[in-house]
Amino acid sequence: MDDPDIAFYETHLNHFAYDNDYLLIILENNEGVFERDFLHKTQILTAGIKQTEGVIQAASPLDFQQLIKAPIGVTSVPLIHLERPEMYTSDSIRIFAHPVYKTFFGENGRSLLIQVTHQHFADPALADRLVDSLNELLTQNHFDQYRMAGKLIAQKAFIGYIQNDFVLFLASALVLSFLLLALIFRSVKVSLMPYLISVSSLIWLLGLMAMLGQTISILGSLIPPVILFVSTSDAIHLINAFRSDEQGDFINRLKTAVHKVLAPTFLTSVTTAIGFVSLVTIDTEPIRFLGIFCGIGIMLSFIITFAFGPLLIHQSYPPRKPAIGTKFLAIWVIRHSKVIFIGATLLVILSGTGLYYLKLMPACSMTFPKVQKSVRTSHLWTTTMEDPSPGKWPTGLKILNKTFGMKRSCGKLIRFISTC
Repeated sequence: MDDPDIAFYETHLNHFAYDNDYLLIILENNEGVFERDFLHKTQILTAGIKQTEGVIQAASPLDFQQLIKAPIGVTSVPLIHLERPEMYTSDSIRIFAHPVYKTFFGENGRSLLIQVTHQHFADPALADRLVDSLNELLTQNHFDQYRMAGKLIAQKAFIGYIQNDFVLFLASALVLSFLLLALIFRSVKVSLMPYLISVSSLIWLLGLMAMLGQTISILGSLIPPVILFVSTSDAIHLINAFRSDEQGDFINRLKTAVHKVLAPTFLTSVTTAIGFVSLVTIDTEPIRFLGIFCGIGIMLSFIITFAFGPLLIHQSYPPRKPAIGTKFLAIWVIRHSKVIFIGATLLVILSGTGLYYLKLMPACSMTFPKVQKSVRTSHLWTTTMEDPSPGKWPTGLKILNKTFGMKRSCGKLIRFISTC
């Protein structure tokens, strides 16, 4: 049986379509919007937007008609008399006195709004093409300033941040993992073996993701550093086992090392992979994606380690020297076992008490500069252009909204009134 929530969502979607497939374009003119050249450029821009591929409709104040009660009945007049500049003053008075029409204009009279309804784009490339086309039209008309806000604008910013984070995390992980290996082994030659295995594991995993048609999400950009650091552990154990063996024959040393660490590393790899795959129980798709492919990557690294790792080990690797510091540490731990046990118990009690005071963050902060810019542009309509939400509509419009089930779109409300 289908999930009732999914069924309700699909029914709602078929009836109302997507409610965020629109863009808000705010045009500014330093001399005021009631200026003939600016209004002509706005008219040309609106006509160009309507002809742009992917655009369903564009609502501009120049297209609106206002209903006027006349002796012979109700008639409609243009909201703005474009070809009669002498009426701009009276038009502006009517507009700013109207509770709905004034939401399309800035309070200072220097900006107006165009609402663009577009198709639903599953492919980000098509969405970027529409945004680029609109930017080109806006640039050609030489407005003093313009802003665009909407899902497509924020989506492009998010995708850019994901790409930058992916490159940054990948480059940082490549450099840091090699530096740590060089610090552990004190030899560049020995460090190359686990490093090449971790890089190979990452390449295999990314190739598998590409073959399966997967895309990188925000959390997916964390996969490279996780795989690069986790996948080196099996190779480190294999090299240490090889260097600790003092047999003279190279092949026997290699066989002994593989036999010694194969079972323990298999168990640690499986349990680690299970820990990541358990994230599929969380009802969030990006977290599931992260858990599944991190688990797959860990098992791939285990296979690569024991399938190709022995081929990369060279017989000239220096033997492992006994660590004097580790010996003294073991002696100190044995002598002070009671103190360590009591201290560890106290830490567990304190940590358990602290869990009671742990709180969840109710919402994520909008810290991305580009996303903040898009959000500020979206809020410009509700701050400088009045609040178009249904809660602020006049009583009559609230009744229409409830009666006809209209969307929360001021542009559609205007079209409804214009056709009455």
